[in-house]
Amino acid sequence: MKIGLAQVTGPATHVPKVKAVLQLEGDFTRARAKLLIPSNSMTDLRRVQGTAVTGVVDYQLMDFSKKKPAKPAAKAKSKSKSQKQPPRKAASGHKHHHGCKHRR
Repeated sequence: MKIGLAQVTGPATHVPKVKAVLQLEGDFTRARAKLLIPSNSMTDLRRVQGTAVTGVVDYQLMDFSKKKPAKPAAKAKSKSKSQKQPPRKAASGHKHHHGCKHRR
């Protein structure tokens, strides 16, 4: 589902008559075409002569064609105390202090 905006130009007397811009799309073997038509009706194709679309903004609200994202992988469980790595050895010349993690 998309929502869009169109910039319409033309004579100052004609532009206020534009109520909608209709978009027709066509796919060909090597090309794709979009035809944008300023219309004075929200439901019927009633072209406003002398006006043209000079800018377009499309914003995708939802995409129903995409699959749902995969669930994230489960987090690895923390290792138990018996599986944790052994304490590191102190570097030579290291003075042991309160809170040392390696064996004295």
